Amino acid sequence: MRADQKRVAAAAEALEILHGHAMAQVFPRIAGEMHMRDMSFSQLIAIMHIFMNGPQTISEIARSVDLTHNAASRMVDRLVGAGLLSRKEDPQDRRQKKVELTDRGRAFPPALRQNTIDAYRQLLAQTDPALIDRLQSVIDDITPKLPPIPEPFYHGS
Repeated sequence: MRADQKRVAAAAEALEILHGHAMAQVFPRIAGEMHMRDMSFSQLIAIMHIFMNGPQTISEIARSVDLTHNAASRMVDRLVGAGLLSRKEDPQDRRQKKVELTDRGRAFPPALRQNTIDAYRQLLAQTDPALIDRLQSVIDDITPKLPPIPEPFYHGS
C-alpha cells in the first residue's frame, strides 16, 4: 500500500526540519574543515567524486565539477600540493595520468560523514528512549524500500 501524497508531503517536511537542525551543526563543521585545508567547494566535490568512483583522469574530474580541463588541472595541482591527491600513470594508457586519493584524502570523506552522525546523535540525545525505539523501528521498516547508497570505491576508509 502506497502512502497518499499529503501524508508523504507532511512526512517530508518533518524530516526536512530534523535535517535542517542537523545541518545547522554540520555545515559550520564542514566549513571549518574546508577552511583549515584552504579547500574550495569544487575541490570538496572532486575529492568526494574520486572517493566514490576511484582514480580519475583530469578530464573526468573536470566533468564532475563542471570546470575546464585547465582549471581542473590547476585544482588537482593544489590538492596534490596539500597532500590529498596523487597522480599515477594509467597502466592501460601510459600517456594518461590517473588522480587518486592519498591516505590523507581518503580520511576526509568519512570524517565528514561522522560529523553528520555526531549532529544527529546530539539532536537525539535528550529524546525519550521509547521514542528512539519507535524511530528506529520506522527507519528499519523504510530503509529496505530506499534505493541503495552507492558503495565508495575506497572501502574501509
